[in-house]
Amino acid sequence: MHYYEYQSRHKGAWQGVLKHYSSPGQTTGHSLSRQPMVSRSGQTCELQSMGGRVVAIGRMLGDRAEVPENAYRIVVDEILEFHAELFGARGKTFGDIDVGSTVTWHKAFTNVI
Repeated sequence: MHYYEYQSRHKGAWQGVLKHYSSPGQTTGHSLSRQPMVSRSGQTCELQSMGGRVVAIGRMLGDRAEVPENAYRIVVDEILEFHAELFGARGKTFGDIDVGSTVTWHKAFTNVI
């Protein structure tokens, strides 16, 4: 999984999310990329939709070089909403993947539990 289809359909909403995480003095980037790197590998997390619904449960693989700075790589342990769209995979949903698959999920929509 990559980025939600929402990224292209609701570009303004994504920019609003990134703006929310920006500090007042920043002119480029956002604070998510400026935070110190903390290993979250193995932590259980909820994957949320843009609307805030929990759509899956997984475990973080940590911050990886091949993953954008604003995202985590997640092993999906439980799928709660099979019709929820995958982050960046146009037309693909959780119904298209299996439990145990790895996905990339936006940090703003990942909640450590």
